[in-house]
Amino acid sequence: MTKGQKFAKDMRHFLSIGTRTRRDRKGLDLHREIAEWVVTAAMEHGTLHPDQEAAFLPAFGAVSAWVKDIKNGRASYLVIEHIDQMSPYQFCKLLGDMVDAGVETSSAGGQHFAQMRTQLLAQAA
Repeated sequence: MTKGQKFAKDMRHFLSIGTRTRRDRKGLDLHREIAEWVVTAAMEHGTLHPDQEAAFLPAFGAVSAWVKDIKNGRASYLVIEHIDQMSPYQFCKLLGDMVDAGVETSSAGGQHFAQMRTQLLAQAA
């Protein structure tokens, strides 16, 4: 199991996310909740169990890129819309795929989202 796959599996287990889980749960946006737990693992050492911290920490670069490009609206509207429509289950997979692709900085994330835009345009054609 890769680091990205482990992250996705552990985050889904930690937040009780299944394939049919909706994005909003009890007034919480699960995309933001996932991002907040990753930031907590990276910035507040000792807050989480060491195993969870180790699993969530590699996704910090991917989450930082998500915040910069998707949450703040800097990426292509096609990519933003595509990611915003993802279920929490799919969002965990996206972040895991970004970890496996080596996204460790926001600029690498920008390149990843640009590549995603190209793929989305190719699928639409």
